Amino acid sequence: MHGGAAALYLDNYTSAAFTALPNFEGSSSQESLEAIDGQPRTQYVPPGGISRGLNITYLRPVRLPATVRIEVSIVQHGRSASLVRGSIASLDGKSTYFTCEHHKINPLGMAPSSVAKKSSL
Repeated sequence: MHGGAAALYLDNYTSAAFTALPNFEGSSSQESLEAIDGQPRTQYVPPGGISRGLNITYLRPVRLPATVRIEVSIVQHGRSASLVRGSIASLDGKSTYFTCEHHKINPLGMAPSSVAKKSSL
């Protein structure tokens, strides 16, 4: 498996993990498109927010053909920042091929006063 393919899978699956949260409403709901100040927002924010950093560690090659297991866990999910970890391993769990930490920010969860102060400079 090419490292770029592993990065694509880990990016997508770690982002999709937020859709499993009980309070996930999706980006199309009006509530999720409003900031704290009540002003409507038209931009799309993907599940969990926008990627701030995606760190992938390549541990060993995956010999193809192979069937792998992708595991993802949400470590921290707050109003403005989140951290998700993921891995790609063999089905039996004896070999781990890739690990990642995906840091995400949610611009809609940031306080509008701090955003306004920065933009007025």
